[in-house]
Amino acid sequence: MRLYVANATPQNHVFMYRLPEKTGEYQLNIPPGSQVRLPQELSKPDIDSIIEQRARYGFVEARTARSFRQFSALCYSVDKPVVHEAIHGLILHNQDVLVERGKEIRRAAGVAIHQNIEEQMFRTQMPDRLVAVEATAQEDSREPEFAEGVRVSSEVTEGEPIIETKRSERPREISRPTRSKRGVR
Repeated sequence: MRLYVANATPQNHVFMYRLPEKTGEYQLNIPPGSQVRLPQELSKPDIDSIIEQRARYGFVEARTARSFRQFSALCYSVDKPVVHEAIHGLILHNQDVLVERGKEIRRAAGVAIHQNIEEQMFRTQMPDRLVAVEATAQEDSREPEFAEGVRVSSEVTEGEPIIETKRSERPREISRPTRSKRGVR
């Protein structure tokens, strides 16, 4: 049996594996968007062992790769080369997963920054109240420039801060926190 491994990332991948009952490890360089065939003639237990070794890192079968919800750098096919459309589809899927992961990270960072500033203001007994924090991040790519930001507001709905995500075509500078005077009662 033959095992084909495809790289669905934009960088070279060094694929390392071990074979049962053999000493040492094997490695193959897989260029971005391409595939390699493992040079050994493999048995079913050998292939199962390689798949098991790599499964925790998102190693999925090419036919089911697009339905995999997480990022998957590599996919495989047994006895047939991986279809080019499957590699391309997985590359697009991975880009979508990473964009969503970036949005979640920016949202979490916005909330954490907001809470940190509120806590610092409380500790220092500042008479001001933080109304909003706004942060934007410029994507680093060769595509047209755009900025995406997260706005966290102190106005709460059912105990949670209001979080808005917005996207604009021009990158903006990170703005300073907006404050309002708190009335003394």
